[in-house]
Amino acid sequence: SDLIIVTAVRTAIYFKELKIDKPTIYLIQHYEDWGIPVKKLVETYHYGYRNVVVSSWLQNILKNNNSNVSLLLPNPVDDLFDITTPFLERNPKSIFFLYHSSKWKGCKELIESLKIVISKFPETKISCFSGTKKPANFPKWIKFYHKPSRRKLKNLFNQHSIFISSSYSEGYGLPPAEAMACGCVVITTDSGGVNDFAINNITAFMVDSPPNPEQISNKVFYIFNHATTANKISLNGHKKISSFSWSENLKKLTFLIDEKAGK
Repeated sequence: SDLIIVTAVRTAIYFKELKIDKPTIYLIQHYEDWGIPVKKLVETYHYGYRNVVVSSWLQNILKNNNSNVSLLLPNPVDDLFDITTPFLERNPKSIFFLYHSSKWKGCKELIESLKIVISKFPETKISCFSGTKKPANFPKWIKFYHKPSRRKLKNLFNQHSIFISSSYSEGYGLPPAEAMACGCVVITTDSGGVNDFAINNITAFMVDSPPNPEQISNKVFYIFNHATTANKISLNGHKKISSFSWSENLKKLTFLIDEKAGK
């Protein structure tokens, strides 16, 4: 091979231990401090690889650890994801989210916030999707979709007015980005990577991280009561996420690959 691309902290460590002298690009997609000491994680940023990050948040983390960043490549979303139902034609009281059992995804706090919403507006339609099967004790008032296809997921985004992202941290945050591309009003925690596209009160509504259930429910109530403002946020969000370009990312990455491979 002409060069190696490693895509996670464990693969970075594994390849370093092989001691093979090859040009290497390190695609950093999150601050992967789970199951590994932070000191060991930060060491990987200094392996001499060309570090490529997917968000400004990650770029700042590396810079604060005195590590170089060769390239910032914020993720565009798949071209499939787009608006098919305008925001004002959707059920105004409909909420969608990604369910994940890991604590740092914040779904425990999110469900608590949805209990508050349901207590005041029992007619609210609430749905979620997940890569794992529905837990046995999952709330019956939340419609659960297991591994929907991309086309089905696009339709689900377009059937809901609000998408909530409750993660403690995200290297980027593709689900809220995809929801934004489909015209949902996004409520997201201040989770790091989302800041490249989620601008508070302009393209999205931001809440604290870790998530606070009452803060989330208050944002939901605000959206319920301010349709005109919510529609503006929806349009701004769609415009913002559409500004990220696969072709521009490809040009930048190809230049770096060619440079590393000596072409």
